[in-house]
Amino acid sequence: MPNRARQIVPFPVSPGKTSKRPRNKVKLRWPRLLVFALLLTYFACAGVQWVRQEMRMRALKQQYEALLIEMQRLHADNKLLQQQIERLQNDPTYLEQLAREMGMVKPGDTIYLPIEVENPR
Repeated sequence: MPNRARQIVPFPVSPGKTSKRPRNKVKLRWPRLLVFALLLTYFACAGVQWVRQEMRMRALKQQYEALLIEMQRLHADNKLLQQQIERLQNDPTYLEQLAREMGMVKPGDTIYLPIEVENPR
């Protein structure tokens, strides 16, 4: 009697099974594709938003730097004007010089006006 333990016995093939995939595996593919599509859409929108924010931040940084330069210029102008105010309040010679440049005269000064002479032609 041969040893049955060493005999290869093939599995019986049931007549109802075919080589097609089972239906439940096909159904599971659509939810995975839907989740993948939703994630892809989400990351695409997040990327677009990030690019917009980055561009806005660069524009704001340039505006900030321009405003800093303008502020430094205005501080320098303000300092010059403060010095001029101090000089006008405390230096009578400078005040008199400015008044004479505007055509003002001290009381008792002799005024000389140029006379226009017509050409005898």
